[in-house]
Amino acid sequence: MKRFNFVIVIVIILMIMTLTACSPKVALSADDFDSIMTAAGYGAMDGEFLLTDDSRNTGLLSYFIADCLSFHVEYFAFDSEMTARQNFNSFRNSFEDGRGRTSSTSEVNVSNYNKFTITTDGQFSVVTRVENTLVVVSASSEYKAEVNAVLDLLGY
Repeated sequence: MKRFNFVIVIVIILMIMTLTACSPKVALSADDFDSIMTAAGYGAMDGEFLLTDDSRNTGLLSYFIADCLSFHVEYFAFDSEMTARQNFNSFRNSFEDGRGRTSSTSEVNVSNYNKFTITTDGQFSVVTRVENTLVVVSASSEYKAEVNAVLDLLGY
């Protein structure tokens, strides 16, 4: 009987841990992205001037880019979650198309959140979607820890 109770307690703990790990993430606004990156000491810039009429017609609402010295972090906000999903898949496919002989990938697809990472031929690339936003980074794999720290800071 004690063993049965112990198993039940373990199952309940695992369920609680699983449910809290899968809670929905909150998308950052462009202003939030700018504020967080600037406060962290990275130069964030509104990339509105880089947008073309074609990109505006595809549902892109805003674009920011932050310079992290050794890499750039790009932020995209779209008019809908579906448009963000389509662009997430486009980045994912582009990263996979550039895959070298040796590579490692990981992918998470939960609720309102997707994340794809790939390390190949000395390059580390990440695309993360939360609701109608994307954060995209491509850097030398030697900066993988710093890239992940920035993504953690952003909540992505």
